[in-house]
Amino acid sequence: MALAMLAFASNRLEGLAVAKMLNLVLLPPIVLYFFAAKWRLFGLLVPTYWVSEAVLALAEENVKFWGYWLGGTAYHLLLCICCCFLDLTACFIKRFDRLSF
Repeated sequence: MALAMLAFASNRLEGLAVAKMLNLVLLPPIVLYFFAAKWRLFGLLVPTYWVSEAVLALAEENVKFWGYWLGGTAYHLLLCICCCFLDLTACFIKRFDRLSF
């Protein structure tokens, strides 16, 4: 989330707006927790869903933890590969180049 804020916001005000929009990514796993299991499949497209389901399965000492962990890892790798092909990483690199550490 920090990299996305850095990539899409050019000042503090835009950073606050981007942070609010990025928090919407955290909302679906929380909402889907209260629905039946068959409705939770809609959360598979949200990256934070995989992490939250893995944590819940680990807390219940459920074997599904490994499925969520492997599925989430594969999904995140797929997202990274898609970002590379769409050249979305160039946006991040441009923002890092202008920073002086």
